[in-house]
Amino acid sequence: FGFLVGLCVASLPCLDLPMPSRVAIAVETCYQNVGIALAAALTIFEGSDSAWGVRASLLYGLTITIVLAICLVICWKLGWTLAPPSDPILKVLFTEYQHRFQTLDDAVTRLESDEGMELGSVDNSATMLIAGEEPSSPLPEAQEADGAVS
Repeated sequence: FGFLVGLCVASLPCLDLPMPSRVAIAVETCYQNVGIALAAALTIFEGSDSAWGVRASLLYGLTITIVLAICLVICWKLGWTLAPPSDPILKVLFTEYQHRFQTLDDAVTRLESDEGMELGSVDNSATMLIAGEEPSSPLPEAQEADGAVS
């Protein structure tokens, strides 16, 4: 339930977040409740009641871990993460995909293009970064800093 609430709130149009960020927020929203529940159980209850509160918190933590694993596999297969849905699951588990993008704009550009949205003009260096290639010339920001504005 917490995952869905987090995903819905993170998907509000006014936030304008890319889907991988929405999924990350949903995970954090739901998983942080385990720590809050455990801290509350240890603070509020005493004696055997405290033990029951801790057990309930740990059971919730175990349950949410299983539910999150299922939700994250579904999000990955829907293409809502940075890992391509076509990659094998072991590759997804042991590969770091964030290095593919040097900026959030690069990630947004990739996601928009995957979803078939109109992008307008895309900087060639950003396209090369998405393809995993190094740009042959410095990014436009570096050129402006050197005074070579075109």
